[in-house]
Amino acid sequence: MEQSYHTKRMQLTAVTLQRMLEATPFSVSLAELSAELQLGVWEARHLFQEYVGCDPIRVLHNSWSPALAQVTIPAQLSIFDAPTIQPSGKFLKTTCELEALNQDPVEISYSIHTSCLGEVFVASTPTGICQLTFEDSENGLERLKKTYPEAELIEQPSELQELAVNALKSNSPAICLPLQVKATPFQLSVWRYLSEISSGDVVTYRMIAEFLGDANASRAVGTAVGANPIALLIPCHRVVHRSGKIGKFRWGSKRKRLLLAIEKG
Repeated sequence: MEQSYHTKRMQLTAVTLQRMLEATPFSVSLAELSAELQLGVWEARHLFQEYVGCDPIRVLHNSWSPALAQVTIPAQLSIFDAPTIQPSGKFLKTTCELEALNQDPVEISYSIHTSCLGEVFVASTPTGICQLTFEDSENGLERLKKTYPEAELIEQPSELQELAVNALKSNSPAICLPLQVKATPFQLSVWRYLSEISSGDVVTYRMIAEFLGDANASRAVGTAVGANPIALLIPCHRVVHRSGKIGKFRWGSKRKRLLLAIEKG
């Protein structure tokens, strides 16, 4: 009963967020959104606070703000400098421990879940999440097969997968999720940096390249960012261009804009 209740409310939130993204700037009112949801204005506000942690009209305004992709933290100048990032957002605050897989696991389980941002495909080994992707942007199972050709793939939800999905909403419990990925040493270094960027903050590709010791490696950083197998938990959506443009996102530039708007609170 409770799961069905939350599933329906997350689906409502996802549909409304999509509606907001398709609107022209500042053309939607809270009353209109509430009417489309068949909820009262207070109920619509509560729905958004429950799942994305902020007011729906605030999200809409943030999504069109010229400052949406404005860098708010200093660049790290060398690999010996520890990031000094203070969390500022209310969304996607789960911390993660990222570990590299040296070979294909014997067995990987997977399942598809409803989230307030769309349907997500989640896969895990017995000890870590190895993939989290959006089904409307890529076929999660096909990607999993290509990445782990030697593993036995079993459609079966797990407690770890449930924890990962629950982390994709506001006010999720403060936990540290184990992530296990196939990665080159360079990819792993980029993804570990991404994992240190707090909700509400953004960095540029060049900042990451400088942190890793090669200011000319921005293109290689971009390739590593684009290959990220774990959406949101390794927050590659928090990487933008120096020009102030949002930039591309494997799971849709509109979704990236939405994520940044939510995290700006």
